[in-house]
Amino acid sequence: ETTPFSVSQYYFLQSIRKGTMSMDECIEKELKGCTQNKALYYYCGASSECTKLKEVAVQKAKHNIEKYYTFIGLNEELNDFWWGLERQLPKYFKGLVQHLSRTHFTNQSALLVGKKKPPLQEKSAAKLRDLLRYDIELYSFIRQRYHNTMLKLKLDDEAEKHTTDS
Repeated sequence: ETTPFSVSQYYFLQSIRKGTMSMDECIEKELKGCTQNKALYYYCGASSECTKLKEVAVQKAKHNIEKYYTFIGLNEELNDFWWGLERQLPKYFKGLVQHLSRTHFTNQSALLVGKKKPPLQEKSAAKLRDLLRYDIELYSFIRQRYHNTMLKLKLDDEAEKHTTDS
């Protein structure tokens, strides 16, 4: 979900910048460093419609994802994503899973866990969910699309195995 990612990203950047402001303070002040819909801007683009009406920007971002992105993975399911990339785009990623397993690169999810972050106050968490509601909606769309793609790839994989076994 976007909210824990935002907290993690905020504290990571704070550690690099040697910042001392808590996420709760940042949210209370509604500073861009902790309350900006980053995924929305990334997938929508730089046109004026992407910066004005967020509802329109979400629809444009979804359209762009459907039109221009073959496959978008999820950090929390990174190992499955490698498998999906290999199946979805074999021309570019054939042998990826085998290569990553040989290089001990298979448990990337463990690398994504940083130091313990102070928990958000419930008031801050609620406000952050509200401020990031468009990113959260877009993340839900991406997550659903990812799972639908993975299901299709697994079904295709099973059908292929069944065909070669016959």
